[in-house]
Amino acid sequence: MSTAPEDAPISGGLLATLREARWSLLTWWLLGLFGAIALTVVVVLTDDDADRDLHLLLIHLGIGGGMLLGNLVAFLRLRAWPMTLIAAAFGGVAYLMATAELPEEILVPALLAAVVFFPATQVLRSHREILATWAPLLYSTGAILVWADDHEYDVAWHEGQKWAIWDGVSLGILGGALFLFLLYLVARQIMVMRLWQLGPRSTRHEATSPSAGLPWATWLVGVLLLAVLTASTAVAAPYLFRSGPGDRDGDGHTGPADGPPEPAEPDPVEGEGGSGFGQQLVEQLKRVASQGIDWLELVLGLLVCLLLIRFLLYPPIRRLATLRHLERPAWPVPATRRIQDLWRRALIALTDAGLTLSPSEPACALAARARSELGARFGAPPPGALEAASIYERVEYQLAAVQKDDLTRMAAAVDLVVEYVDGHLDRAAQVKNLYRGTDPFPSSDLDVPARLRRWTTGLGQL
Repeated sequence: MSTAPEDAPISGGLLATLREARWSLLTWWLLGLFGAIALTVVVVLTDDDADRDLHLLLIHLGIGGGMLLGNLVAFLRLRAWPMTLIAAAFGGVAYLMATAELPEEILVPALLAAVVFFPATQVLRSHREILATWAPLLYSTGAILVWADDHEYDVAWHEGQKWAIWDGVSLGILGGALFLFLLYLVARQIMVMRLWQLGPRSTRHEATSPSAGLPWATWLVGVLLLAVLTASTAVAAPYLFRSGPGDRDGDGHTGPADGPPEPAEPDPVEGEGGSGFGQQLVEQLKRVASQGIDWLELVLGLLVCLLLIRFLLYPPIRRLATLRHLERPAWPVPATRRIQDLWRRALIALTDAGLTLSPSEPACALAARARSELGARFGAPPPGALEAASIYERVEYQLAAVQKDDLTRMAAAVDLVVEYVDGHLDRAAQVKNLYRGTDPFPSSDLDVPARLRRWTTGLGQL
């Protein structure tokens, strides 16, 4: 039976991605829409500031725009490295804009978009579901905090009455957000199961909906799970933050703090030097941005150091350690595996000399071709190549048992090949080879230049 067009698996293309991920994206955006509506209603009911509508619009532009831009980047199916670099660049530009003292009409959307952009890029990635929900859950969290602050529940919370922060409205927002959160996770798993059914190794030839025909008991368990998750979150969340002075001194002494606890400073009252929700948000974002520029410099410095270590120091260190293990393993290795590792060391040396290898070429034929090509290039063939190839083939294909002197002869032959290559390469070529992968075949994922070429090709196909 042929598969219907709407049930075709994901093949490259934006429309195909949208078709396969439509339910996951729909529930993800429903989670964000629910939080946006909750935040809007809460702010309208609790804030009488003249610029309230403008501030709400800026918040929706920032969070909604960041979520949309993150989804667009997710549709490009970039790898983790370029996606992370794009998010870091986006956040850096937003912080630089904050230090330039731009008007709030530009500053607020830019900072909020930078906050939710990276989580939104993970909406289609495997094992990133929880991270992806951070962006839409920001709305619901903000609605709960604004409602609690307006009703002065935070004052009772600071006094130690943790449960006082909840009421019917805040619990309703929490329960609705958790329901849509679980619905998104279910939709993601349904999509994963469906793609697995249509995978090349699956025995199925058409997809069946994993959610079809779920018994009523399953839905009952889901409702009970939602109730338990809502109750446990309501109980645990208020206790995750300290609402008073700690019970430890700076010198490491543990025990109750000396003297009575300092009272919490009251929040500014509207009309007595205070301001509305929107103005408080703008001021807080500006304060965070001014403090964040120092952190940004530190993070950028660390990022530069990590990139230097990753691309300048890690490849040669990894290569030298691998070659050292292939020649003289750090732990006991069976004789058969030692011969295989030594042959791999010889192949790496031959590729360093410029010889192109093929995984389907027999070892002895490869050695004969290496003697011919390298002999014509350097004036003398590599010694030991044929002997190493013959020992490897005999052991690899179990043509005969491993002899007592096979390992010694193999190590000596491979040493001759390595010394031959090192003796015919100049210093510049040896330094360049330090950044080559340790897999002698060009299709290896260990080759960093090959990775960069695949990234470039993938971006060009977009």
